[in-house]
Amino acid sequence: MNGPDAVSAVAVVGTGLMAGLFFGWAVSVVPGTRLVDDHSYVQIMQQINRAIVNPLFVIPFVGTPLLLIAAAVVQWRAGTAELWRGWSQLPSCTSAA
Repeated sequence: MNGPDAVSAVAVVGTGLMAGLFFGWAVSVVPGTRLVDDHSYVQIMQQINRAIVNPLFVIPFVGTPLLLIAAAVVQWRAGTAELWRGWSQLPSCTSAA
């Protein structure tokens, strides 16, 4: 695996990790917080916000968007990214026949 592909692979894994976190949050924490009163909700959210600020969360949360940008730049510089090909064909796909 060459450098550009490695950067892209790590960016994809980071994106998957963050998507899993957001999905898990949406299907478990959010429904649970709907069942408590307002005061308990505020306490719960404050505790969650304190607990989630740790390297296991912050590094993927901040690093994944940076890696995605880096992957795009590296692929573009390597000449393997056709950034405008899809966009140039978009109007023909969306126009009425």
